[in-house]
Amino acid sequence: MDSKVSDIISRISKLPSDQALVFKLKTFHKLSTETIANKMEIDAHNVWQLLHEARVTLMQ
Repeated sequence: MDSKVSDIISRISKLPSDQALVFKLKTFHKLSTETIANKMEIDAHNVWQLLHEARVTLMQ
């Protein structure tokens, strides 16, 4: 496996579970914010907040 891919997988696995789930559903599964919110039983604002926090953490 490519070292960059391994690094990304490692970083995602260290995220809090709710952030990791939102990130995976939005980035890899291309689900809409509304669908993610419904699946997680949270509002759309929380989806965007979790996604933002995940992205900030992953970029550090």
